Amino acid sequence: MSGGNLLVLFSVAALEALLSGDNALVLAVMVRPLPPRLRTRALLYGLLGTYLLRGLALRKDA
Repeated sequence: MSGGNLLVLFSVAALEALLSGDNALVLAVMVRPLPPRLRTRALLYGLLGTYLLRGLALRKDA
């Protein structure tokens, strides 16, 4: 793997980490007004949806 490829790989990994943190922060702010029982459920569904959509975006034929 060349240096250019490693730089691209590192850049993509860094962006993915930043976007994950951003998603977590936005999701936490959105569910804060909910009662604790619903907050936990909303966080779970939000995280599952995030991983599902990210997985669909990473498909090779997409």
